[in-house]
Amino acid sequence: MIWMTDAIHIPGTGRPLFPDGQPVVRLETVDSATGRRFSDRTEVILFNLRYKGNSKRGDLAHDFRETDPKKMKNPLLRELMQRVKYTEKGEMEMCELTRQIFQDGKTEGLQEGIQKGEIRSSRKTAGKMLRKGLYSLQEIVELTSLSLSEVQRLQARLNP
Repeated sequence: MIWMTDAIHIPGTGRPLFPDGQPVVRLETVDSATGRRFSDRTEVILFNLRYKGNSKRGDLAHDFRETDPKKMKNPLLRELMQRVKYTEKGEMEMCELTRQIFQDGKTEGLQEGIQKGEIRSSRKTAGKMLRKGLYSLQEIVELTSLSLSEVQRLQARLNP
């Protein structure tokens, strides 16, 4: 999977997403609870849209930032963008695609928000259960659907 981004930093850390201004970063899939790498051969590649190097990758980043097809360096992208921008059919297809992306984003955003709210609620409940001291860790896991490692982290925060 390739993700194109113009992000500069890793969210919440301030650390650079692309070390030394590199155009590409390969991400490994890691289980956050155990730190083990997944062996499913999933490959995630981030492409730096802000990259301005004098190379094919730099030209590609330039073309993705460019709004005027005449200034694009890649002939295939230039032709596709001209078709989208300067023909009625291309404009209609782009409008439909934009509408679909917007709808999908709204749906995904809503689902993601609900999921985050449920996790937050489960953590809050687990914290209350830990403070009461009436439940075993396994019971808290079963009742909140949190992982054992998550409940252990909450316990460690409550009992430093």
